[in-house]
Amino acid sequence: MSRAKKAPSVHKPSFDEESVLRFAEKGVKQELAVQGETAFVQQTAQKSEEKHAKESGPERRPFTLMLKPETIAYLQQEAFRKGKAVNQIVDKLVAKHLSKS
Repeated sequence: MSRAKKAPSVHKPSFDEESVLRFAEKGVKQELAVQGETAFVQQTAQKSEEKHAKESGPERRPFTLMLKPETIAYLQQEAFRKGKAVNQIVDKLVAKHLSKS
């Protein structure tokens, strides 16, 4: 004789409706903050590019960098924190790094 196999009972957690709504609201607020930050960074970058185009002369040339998404996100956060464009941050970092060698 063999015993009949019985699946273990599953205990579902109970959710408080108010806490779930607060959690969802917090996520929406964070998402809106990120969107606002991204829009600010884009506006700042556009203004900086316009200013840069006016100031650029024969000694300035365009250059494209291929960076990891994490690095780009970090650069955008740093630019937002400082209130500058990403290209200004990269320009300073590259100049600082090359002057050390």
